[in-house]
Amino acid sequence: MVKKKKMKKRIFLGINYIISFGILIVLFKKLDLSIAIGKIMMSDPGLIIIAVMISVFFRLFLFSYFWQNTLNSTGKHLNFWDIFKINAVSLPLKYVVPFKINDVVRAAGLKAFTNTDFSFGLSSSVFIRILIICGTGIWFATGILLTGILTYYWLVLIIIGIVFVLLSFFPKIELNNKEKTWLFAVLDGFIQITKKSRIKDLFNWWFFQSGEIITSILLFKAIGLDIGLQQFLYYIPLMMLLSMLPISIQGIGLREGFLVLNMTGFGSQESLLSAGLLITIVHHLIPAFIGSIIWLVSINQRIFVLNVVKE
Repeated sequence: MVKKKKMKKRIFLGINYIISFGILIVLFKKLDLSIAIGKIMMSDPGLIIIAVMISVFFRLFLFSYFWQNTLNSTGKHLNFWDIFKINAVSLPLKYVVPFKINDVVRAAGLKAFTNTDFSFGLSSSVFIRILIICGTGIWFATGILLTGILTYYWLVLIIIGIVFVLLSFFPKIELNNKEKTWLFAVLDGFIQITKKSRIKDLFNWWFFQSGEIITSILLFKAIGLDIGLQQFLYYIPLMMLLSMLPISIQGIGLREGFLVLNMTGFGSQESLLSAGLLITIVHHLIPAFIGSIIWLVSINQRIFVLNVVKE
């Protein structure tokens, strides 16, 4: 049974890799890769350095700070650096283990290093992920209002519905100890976050998602693509939402393919491919690389992560 479960995970991970790199291979064959690489090599290094600094700050430090605030609102006051390390080592695991395992890693890390209940830790991590999706949706809704492009308005309606449920429905649930199965124990973590705190958290994670938008704007400018802010607020959040789908390795391939197919009116396809590759490298791979360094230099984190991957 255990072997079958592990085999399914490996198959799922393999499919994600095939989709990610399959899309990239198709793009590389269809477009002139040498031109795309040349545009990256000729990009403005100053803007790229600023983009890297913003990316690292948002993904490693600001995420940890906002996560600490979410936990604080439930009465669990945890050390920032413990949360920072748990978040950092979860980033590289996105690329070597199946879908969204970093949520489980964060929960397991809280349990291992702060004695926080696993189900509550998982609940806080899942809650944050939902708020991140909602925050991205709010940015996308802003882009719709500014551009008047209504193609995906239904997506905004779905996200508004999720926000309404998060802010209004869960506080009304009452569970007794007998009803607290593992699933309900996870929901109990939602319940402990007060309605007022949820509104604050929604604002925090909406702001957090501005990090990838700002990074993307800088990287587009670095390769010479100057696009209006309203277009950025439409296309980049939509790209971010697409990359959250559990069908690739952390959106690799999906970002590049989306930009090449949907933003051809703003630059050559090679330039858009360059922008997509830079977004993946700067906002996703570099923070994950730093997280892997933290994993390597910390014995406790190394043992912890190896045990999670083994499971």
